[in-house]
Amino acid sequence: MRNRRFAFVVVLALGLALQALPAAAQGTTSGSVRGTVVDAQGGVLPGATVIARSEALIGGRQVAITNAQGVYRFPSLAPGMYEIEAQLSGFQPVMQQNVQVGLGQNLELDLMLGDITISDEIVVMADSVQVSTVSNSANFNLAGDFIERQPLSRDPVSLMNYAPGIQNDQAYGAPSTYQNAYNVDGVDVSDPELGSQWVLPSMDWVQEVQVAGLGADAEYGGFTGAVVNLITKSGGNEFHGDVRAYYSGGSLNSDNAPPGVEGTSSVDSDLDASLSLGGPAIKDQLWYFVSGNQRQRVVEPFFVADAPLGDREDSDRTESRVLAKLTWQLNDSNKAVLMVDWDDVVHDYRGVGGLDLASASERQESPNYVYNVSWEALIGDASFLSAKLTGYTGSDDRLPYFGDTPGRNDAESGFAWQNRSTTALKDVDRVALDAAWSLFADSLLADGDSHDFKFGVVYEGFTSDYVTTRNGGFTYFDDSWYCDSLDDYFADPFCGVFSSDWEGEWDLHGEMDGLHLYAQDSLHFGRFAVNLGVRYSQYTGTFKDVSGTVYDESMLAPRAGFVWDLFGSGETALKFHYGRYHEGMAITLYDREGSGDALSDTIYLDYNFDTGAFDIPAGGSVNARATMDPAIGHPYVDQFVATLEHQLSRNMLLGIDYIHRETKDINSMVVSNLDDYEALVAPDNPFGGDLPFFDLLDEQQFLITNPDAATREYDSVALRARKRYADGWSLDGSLVWSDLTGNADYGLSGYVGDFEDLNGFTNADGRLPFNSEWVFKVSASVDLPWRVMLSGFYQWRSGEYWTPYARFDGLFFNDRQPIYLTGRGSEQYDDRQVLDLRVHKEFSLGGDLALALFIDAFNVLDSDTITAVNERWGFYDYDYRDHPDGSGWAESSTYLSPLAIQTPREVRIGARFSW
Repeated sequence: MRNRRFAFVVVLALGLALQALPAAAQGTTSGSVRGTVVDAQGGVLPGATVIARSEALIGGRQVAITNAQGVYRFPSLAPGMYEIEAQLSGFQPVMQQNVQVGLGQNLELDLMLGDITISDEIVVMADSVQVSTVSNSANFNLAGDFIERQPLSRDPVSLMNYAPGIQNDQAYGAPSTYQNAYNVDGVDVSDPELGSQWVLPSMDWVQEVQVAGLGADAEYGGFTGAVVNLITKSGGNEFHGDVRAYYSGGSLNSDNAPPGVEGTSSVDSDLDASLSLGGPAIKDQLWYFVSGNQRQRVVEPFFVADAPLGDREDSDRTESRVLAKLTWQLNDSNKAVLMVDWDDVVHDYRGVGGLDLASASERQESPNYVYNVSWEALIGDASFLSAKLTGYTGSDDRLPYFGDTPGRNDAESGFAWQNRSTTALKDVDRVALDAAWSLFADSLLADGDSHDFKFGVVYEGFTSDYVTTRNGGFTYFDDSWYCDSLDDYFADPFCGVFSSDWEGEWDLHGEMDGLHLYAQDSLHFGRFAVNLGVRYSQYTGTFKDVSGTVYDESMLAPRAGFVWDLFGSGETALKFHYGRYHEGMAITLYDREGSGDALSDTIYLDYNFDTGAFDIPAGGSVNARATMDPAIGHPYVDQFVATLEHQLSRNMLLGIDYIHRETKDINSMVVSNLDDYEALVAPDNPFGGDLPFFDLLDEQQFLITNPDAATREYDSVALRARKRYADGWSLDGSLVWSDLTGNADYGLSGYVGDFEDLNGFTNADGRLPFNSEWVFKVSASVDLPWRVMLSGFYQWRSGEYWTPYARFDGLFFNDRQPIYLTGRGSEQYDDRQVLDLRVHKEFSLGGDLALALFIDAFNVLDSDTITAVNERWGFYDYDYRDHPDGSGWAESSTYLSPLAIQTPREVRIGARFSW
């Protein structure tokens, strides 16, 4: 079935491409400008020539002719700064300067020609358009000037955190980064296993980043968080290059750590270097851009108190990457792009610190290859078509340091040590074929209306192979409470030997397909625009050795938007939008389905001191297989957005957004044999009252379904202001209030793990984690005398919510269950703030040669706010023979121990030599 579908899509896409012989860029790689040319009395002017000029264009310009209704369109413009000029014989020409076309941005720009009898000189219009009166989306764009001027981390995806409503890469109430969609030059680079970002582009490649999702049209799908679109540089008509180097480490940085821990939290060294070259292979026709980058970052972690000194190491991460890109303007109507990328990560002692000792950390090895072949072309003045083939292949292996030695975990303190519990090998592959056709029609339904239709088809196929083996065949679970001290336990863990986990190994080989069809229309008439669309998607998933499909879901996602140019000036717009957005496909949606037999049962065995072996069953085993609910639905978000935008001045935009999101068809694996639970009560809850809990007396019968009780709801109001860079300064600020409530806190894409046991519903409702109720952000830059620039970013956010829990030991088939001791979100971390600064000095060396020196200081205030603690209060030892008298509570010695703090102050020095 998969091969037939793929063949059908290939034939369809190629047929459209050959028929039209041109193509147009997707919204993820370009922007657009459209408008009407009129005379001084407001009459439309057919046949007027409109020219878009920019250094971002190969050849420097594009030309459009107004149709019978006086409408012109530039449906695919590379992001950059433009001049738009209109001219017609017998009229005074007019030019609009400083038109900033952003990635994925659709602008309306009407032009009025003057009276030729007054003057034949070009009338220059100084004010530039910033408010879109045709699009109902509320996107956030970071262009090259922001990237070059601000103190930023070296991870381009982290730029999304400058957008209102996003923190820790989590967008608009989504539970994790796995709910985002990630695109690099139109390539979907999301991980097919989890949905997280897979590819690691260099910051030095980035031309612009767009954070989309609020009010997104039907062509966007596969996310319930945000869409992160990133485009890389393309070169230009002149040869340019630069060498960059960054260094941080040693005495430049603070080495603070929270109270009660051992060691420090500081950057020992961070060395980052790159070389980039770009220019014309053939002037005005073929551009190239190539770049290489390597970075090594060594961080010294802190450890929870009493961690043995001989089991500590620094985290050492090396990233290597190369990009090559060709952009070919075949003629005025046709353009092709070829991009290839290789990146590799080698990370020693990944995950070390806190409660994870060096011996239990891992070595990561993760090479990856990306490709993109795209073709876009304009077909006359009424349509354009685009087609692209994209994909990647790579691996991500997590290796132990001590071979087949079993890993150890201490139940009392929480320390993991001796060795990593498993060896994990992962290989992924993703390919997509995307074709879209845009048609333009004016005065179709009534005089003066204007339609931009777009139809598209996308096929995507991906595989994920994930294999884990327990090192030594099992994992120790000790209890140092039985030892005289923690030091005695580390010296001879036999005093705390308690139980072990066996099996629980993955042998997962998944195949997935996605087929998407969408249609949309942007209807513009007078001061109003209506955007209507619908997206059809079908996802299928199976295992490589299983015939037929395991997961097969079809879905419709309607989108409707309305834009009102309140005063007809194009400066103030009121926007409303409703849309349904389905999550992307990931193997976690069905990986435990029984036919795949991908995960073996986990067996718990206690140590038998009489036999000297683990042979005492401890709560039976955990069934690893599940049945798929035939009526299961694919997870989605219903989203409502209301926006008011006003252009305050030539370069300043104000906006306010209201966002409401409800997550539906939340996917989870639940126990279906509820009659096998025994309802019990643990008296004297450490936080007050008695705590209900449930003991499962027979093997779990798992069902993958959409639990009716699972909820997640997000409300937000965002105030934002942007003064784009002009006249030597820029400013971007936002104040966001948000409320995130419910009980579904799923970490994997489309999958909630909280409800795998009935105990997961205890105290489950309330304020969800990883969300700050209030967040204030502001970034600014200013040019000073002597070619000095000062810039900075400040953020204040209220504390995130968390919940103490205890582990329940002694249960039968659901042993070691964590249970919340209070209502969800009863505790709150401290408020935190951060201030980052950059000082930049430019030296001209003659001609195009220049040297820039800069100093970046992150967390200048050296705030050491604790951002995570050990939330496990301890455990409850359930004695089924003598409950409640024989059962009891025991608090962990590491409860509330800090596990993470705000990154200490780090100073980075850098230089850029360019030509």
